[in-house]
Parts: sequence; structure tokens; C-alpha cells
Amino acid sequence: MSPAPLEPLLAAGAPPMRTRKGWCTCGCCSKVFLTMILAIVVSMYLALPSLPPTPPGHVAVISPFEIHTVTDFLGAVKSGIMPGNRKTELPLMPEEVVKYLSTSYVEWAPEPYKTQLSSDSVSATLSTAPPLARIMMAASGMSDILRAALDSLSIERNMDMMKKRIWHGMSPIPPARWESMGLSKSENIDAALSQIQLIVGLFEYLHTPRVQGRLRDIYNHIWFEFDILQDVLDALEVSNGRSKPVYNLPALWQEYIQSYLFENMAFQSRSFIFTNLLPLYNATRSEFLNQPGSAFGEAEITPVSQHHFRVLNSILDLYIETEFHVVPHTAGFVYRHEPGNVTGLLSEDESSWKRNNAIYESIQNARREDFQIDYQRKIKETAEMRFANDEHSSFGQKQEAMQPIWDILDRADTHQIAQPQILNPSRVEEEDWVRELSSVDKFGYAIYEMSKGQNEEEWKNFLTRLELGLDSGWEGMIGVENVRQKATLHWINGPDESIFEDDFADAREHFQNMVASQSIPANLSTTTFLVVDSASFLSFSSTPGSSNRGFLNVVLVDFDPASNLIEGYNGAFKIVDQLVWTELYPLVEHFHCASLDAFWALARNHPSELYIGATTEIQRRAWNSLNN
Repeated sequence: MSPAPLEPLLAAGAPPMRTRKGWCTCGCCSKVFLTMILAIVVSMYLALPSLPPTPPGHVAVISPFEIHTVTDFLGAVKSGIMPGNRKTELPLMPEEVVKYLSTSYVEWAPEPYKTQLSSDSVSATLSTAPPLARIMMAASGMSDILRAALDSLSIERNMDMMKKRIWHGMSPIPPARWESMGLSKSENIDAALSQIQLIVGLFEYLHTPRVQGRLRDIYNHIWFEFDILQDVLDALEVSNGRSKPVYNLPALWQEYIQSYLFENMAFQSRSFIFTNLLPLYNATRSEFLNQPGSAFGEAEITPVSQHHFRVLNSILDLYIETEFHVVPHTAGFVYRHEPGNVTGLLSEDESSWKRNNAIYESIQNARREDFQIDYQRKIKETAEMRFANDEHSSFGQKQEAMQPIWDILDRADTHQIAQPQILNPSRVEEEDWVRELSSVDKFGYAIYEMSKGQNEEEWKNFLTRLELGLDSGWEGMIGVENVRQKATLHWINGPDESIFEDDFADAREHFQNMVASQSIPANLSTTTFLVVDSASFLSFSSTPGSSNRGFLNVVLVDFDPASNLIEGYNGAFKIVDQLVWTELYPLVEHFHCASLDAFWALARNHPSELYIGATTEIQRRAWNSLNN
């Protein structure tokens, strides 16, 4: 059932509010102004009251909003290409506006805006911050440190990494990894369903009142900053004798987030879920129906049938949870620029975020109740149709013990009628980062050869297996035919540079010198490099399988042991070959949304401390049983 449109909430009062008297302002952070903003963020972070400790395996969340979304948005409103490769029909932001984003209002805003935006009520640092810096601080969540302390959030590490992929329009799991881990096979169906449950669980997490409320308020805060910027830009044009611009930054921001970003997140995830559930659903339902009639006796169901019953029930649960959770939830996201919505949507109560969260929760509860009522009604209609048509009569319709069987078959039939995408799933589309890389000549990493004891033939065989392993990560992805040819490794012989086995520190120093002397080939990462040591070399010696694949070492260039506060972390981790191009590169180098220590923390769950992608409790229990 498609969710009914939700009425907008009153926007939270925690973000700054534009009033008829002027603006309450705040600051922000940007990679464009990293040096200046870093000092602001650090000082505000240090001002945070003590936060409650995060649960084991979780990370604290100051902002659930991915901060680089802002810079992605600014690129989109110049090109017109929105998430999901959609093109906006709204007027675009001209290139000449960019200079104002990086310049303080004090330097270019006409009166009365210059005075209002540099008033004594604003701190000296923030009053001179450029518009982009103010916006980025809003996105970081650091503009409301009291809210961060009073309403602290956390997220499970695996879910956080999954969130970064999904937020940026990536397939939740690369198709090659799904196949390599054997998740399409019936013997691994529990592990497969647990991975899909992780995806659904992420959307459920994002739609909880506290998390959705934080996303809502950060979005609204950024909307206000763009609204301020638009007013000042309009006034600037008028003061220079020109007409107001036709572009509208708040409108573009609303469309980017609500109509494209969140829609693309849901579309890609739903497509992945329905595509990968379909063969599991078909196989399980077929095996369930093919059980001999004697298997469904009056007393009890056989163990084999119980297994199929449990699995089919789990799949149907995932279908219904996907339908409810894996959709955009933007209740309370402001859209004041639209006709007929120019007033009345914004609360001026500074504590209104709590009240708005409660309103949102009541809306969600009502939506869930309506959803369940509609679902049960459809099941009842399906059962009545079955009785009328005498379907599945081979099971013995009058046996009371058969009722659970009838119930689950009615559920399955209902799903197929109500959710046509079950049998005809949409295809996961080309990922945005893949399309964006199509315009570059090459991309990739420098890689150090630091293993020892191999002859020329052994090394040649290793290179062949490495190339095949890395390239296999692209299999099943859409639109990668051109891009996969541009993935590049620039080899550096460690011994030739007096860098030997396991000496990552010397390799790091050597690479830093290469960066300083600008001797790194163009378009290769200057923040991360790869290493082949003896263990990595040996990992490629066996035939790849679901539990064994070759790996490479990933090393952070600017890691400083003296300032490191993460116990056990040495600025490096091991990653399975198939994820170098399809997870490491997009998340670290392209989107700049994941740190190497986050990968390392997840790799520690693996018996070999190897990063293999997001994992679930079922997989980790299996590893623990091996260790014990």
C-alpha cells in the first residue's frame, strides 16, 4: 500500500528562525574553508556537555545528515543533474553566485542585511563567516550543541556504513559481493535475509522520531540559510538596478532533498531488496508447496516444512516492512516558498523540537495502524477468494492443523497482488558516483609492493589474480563498462625505495614526500595508498570463495601515532579485493564520507580482521563459534 501523504509538521524551533525583524544567525563548516571552520567546530565540540556513553558497537551521532550533501547540492544546482541522474526543471544557480558563497556577508551584502547579519548578538567569528560556512555548520549539527547533549543519538557501526552507501545512492551491497558471499544460495538464506533486514532496519532507524526530527531540523536550518542568502542576493541585484534573479535556492534545496535525494535512496534500496528477495521467495515458496501432503499432518508440521514455513514467513515480513519503512519520510520539512504556504508553517517556540517529535510519532503510529488495517483487509479478501475458488485444495482445507499453512499462503498471495514489484522488481540504477567518474581520464591509488621471497613467475601470477579480483567487484553494476577501465594502480617497489616488509611508517613517509613534490600521477588519491605485504600476497594464492578472498592493506597518509586516540588502530586496515573500487574509493575518495578508522573498526569483527562490507549478527555469531 502506498503511504498516504502526511501533513507537514510545524518546523522545529531549534534551528535559527527568520522573523519579520530579521535573522538569528549561526555558523557552519566547509571543506572550502577547512582551516577557518575547523577551529569553530573544534571549539564548539569541546563546549559540548558530557554525552552519555554509546552502546558497544555503536558510534555517537551529532548529525545524522551527511554533511557533504551540501557541496553535492551546490554542484547539482549548477549542472541541473539531481540524484538518480534526474534533471531539474527549476532555474539553475549561475556560476557567478559561487563567489558570494565563499565571501562574508559583511563584504558584499547591501543594507539593511549587512547590519542585520553582523549584529552584536552574533559572535565575532560567526558574524563574519561566509554563507557556505554557515550552511555547513548547520549540516554538521554543531550549531545546536545543547540539542546534541540533551538528545544524544548513536547508530550501530555496520548500519552507519550501510547508511553512507544508501544516502549517496549506492546499491546497499555491491552485486558481486552478494554473489561472492553466496547470499543467493538457499543454504545461506538466513544470512541473506539478515543483510536485507539490516537495510530495512536502517530506514526504520532514520524514521524514528528522534532521528527523523534531527534530520528535519537540520534540513530546515539549511533551508533558512539558503532563504537568507536568496534574499540578500535578490537585494543585491535590485540595488544594482537589475531585476530579481529567477533562480530560487530554497526551492532548489527542497527539490534536491525531498524529490530526488530521499526518493533515490528509497528507490535504489527497494530495487535491491525486491531483486534479491525474488529468487529466495520463489525457491522457498516452491519448496514449501512441493512438500508431500503427508508433511502437513493434523498433529504437527515436519522439520523440513517448518524450516520453509519460517523462511517464507520471514520473507513476507521483510516485504511488508520494506513497504512501510523504505519510503521517504519528510513530515515537517518546510516548503514555505510554495504558493499558498507562505506563512504559518514555522514555530517560534525554542523547545518545539520535542513537541514536533511527538507530533511526528503520533502521525507514524496512525500511519502504521492504517497500514496494518489495510493489510489485514487485503488478506481477508484473498482468503475469501481462495475459499470461493477452492485453491490449494490438495492440503486438506478442512483440517484445523492446516490453518497456519493457509494463513501464510494467503499472506503470500496478498503480497503478490498488493506489491507487484515482488514478481517484477525495478532494476537498481546507475550509481551517481559511477556516472560522475565517467568524465575523468583515470582514478585510483598508488600501491606499494612490500612482500618478499617471490620469483618473477610467482609475482606475475599474483598480478593476474589481483587484477581479476579487483575487476570482479564491478560485476552486476549498471553503467560501469567505461569506468572500470579507468581504475588505476600506480605501483611503487618498496625495496627499491628502501621500504621493507611491514614498514608502513616508512611507506607513509615516502608517500608524503611524493605528495609534497607533486610526483603522484594525476587523479590518484593523495590521502590513501595501498600495500601488498606477504600476507596479502598469500591471500591471493587460493581460489576465491565465499569465505576466502584476496585482500590489500589500506594506509592513511596523514596518520600520526602520537595524536592517535583509538586503541589498537595504526592508520591501516585490510580490505577484500572486490570492495576496493566499489566501496573504499567512492566512500573515502569520491564522497569523503567515511574514515579509514571506521573501516578498521568493522574489520575487527572478522576472524582475520578483514573488512568484507557490512556484516550482521548471524555472520558474527558464526565467526565467534569458529574462534571458540
